[in-house]
Amino acid sequence: MTSRDEEEAGRVGVITDSEIQRDRILGTLEEYKTIRAEMLKRQESRLFIVGFTVAAIGTIIGLTLKPQPVGEAQGIGFYGLFLDGFGLLVLVAAQLLTIRQTQQNAIMAEYLRRFIEPVVPGIRWESRWTCYRKLNRTTDEPLGTSAALALYYTLLTAAVYAAALVIGLHRQWMSWIIVSLLALWSWVCSLDLLRRTSRGWQVDWTGVTQLSEADVTAVIGYETAPQK
Repeated sequence: MTSRDEEEAGRVGVITDSEIQRDRILGTLEEYKTIRAEMLKRQESRLFIVGFTVAAIGTIIGLTLKPQPVGEAQGIGFYGLFLDGFGLLVLVAAQLLTIRQTQQNAIMAEYLRRFIEPVVPGIRWESRWTCYRKLNRTTDEPLGTSAALALYYTLLTAAVYAAALVIGLHRQWMSWIIVSLLALWSWVCSLDLLRRTSRGWQVDWTGVTQLSEADVTAVIGYETAPQK
């Protein structure tokens, strides 16, 4: 449709191709803004989780190393096992939440790179930033805040494990095995946050990329309600 045809169509109230394209770009831009806002919220939640975890672990270690007036047996017995075990469980829970938030952010970032940025002119942040990080690192997968968080959680786990050693929990083999298994679980979570090897990190967009809007509607199982 030529510009003259579009002007004539505008006079009679017909929606032109340029208007359709403009509305599509505007709608895609609003989707981009919504996803970016959600990503920022999830990033903030990761920092809140680590801040809360640091405070909790500091308190737990302080209570663990505090001398107990009722005798040494309590310090190296159930009391120490409870505190160290609880601290390690807090670390595991915090890392599982952090991994979940990071996975969702990675999925949304990949969605922006694949489906939003190629459509809206001038928006290429996710694509260019990912390209920059890959070009300046030796690994295939770019690393950001996740590497620092993984290191932080690793050190916190080591601190709780060392506290268990200081109070002599290793003299009770059953308690030491429990604490060691929990610490190992926490370190595995830290490694997953760093290396991104578990199932939740793997998202295959190949099939979705090749689908049209009509195909997507058919797959998800609903259509726009007809107007009465």
